[in-house]
This record gives sequence, C-alpha cells and structure tokens, in this order.
Amino acid sequence: MNVYHRAADLLEKYGWSAAPLDIGQNCAGTAIIQSDSSNMSYMSIMDNVRQFANWLEVRPIRRDGLFFGVAEWNDAPNRTKEEVITKLREFGDIVDSMEKKEEVKELVNANF
Repeated sequence: MNVYHRAADLLEKYGWSAAPLDIGQNCAGTAIIQSDSSNMSYMSIMDNVRQFANWLEVRPIRRDGLFFGVAEWNDAPNRTKEEVITKLREFGDIVDSMEKKEEVKELVNANF
C-alpha cells in the first residue's frame, strides 16, 4: 500500500478537515506527510506532496519552506471529505500501476 492509499485510510479513520484544521483531523497534505513512514527525510516527504499537486494540476506555492498547492485545493469551497479521499485513492492507483510496470520492466530486463 503506497503513501496515498495510507493517507486516504488516515482521513477515513480520523477525519478530514479544511483550514483551520480541527484537532485530530488532517487535510490531504498533512495526511500524505503523516503517511510516509518509509522515509522520514523532508525532501522525500515533500516530493510525495508535490507529486500529488502536479497530478491535481495545482501549482505548488512555496511559503516559509512549505508547499501549499495541495492545501489550497483541499480548502476550496465546497470540497468534501469524499472527494479528497477519492482523489488520493485515484492517484494511489496510478502510482501502483506505474510501480508495477517498473517491476515488470526490471524483471524483463534482468532476463536479457
């Protein structure tokens, strides 16, 4: 399960919020950050947020060293928890399919 599926699970279990965040709840960006348990480097974690922003076609806005494009998308008027979770799962499925293609490619190349 990749970071985007884990982020969707986190939002389903603990709740979703737009800014200002309710205590104990997360927005899409903080859910992605909290779900990256494989690598705790700042750059790797923020790469996950930037990749999601690029897929959403929102421009990551850098302020105080942080990227806020996903936050603005998350906080858009009328945005729903279900929409955020659906988008995280859609992107998670895309990432899974890309990783599967790379695994197959590596396996094929290893045999030749």
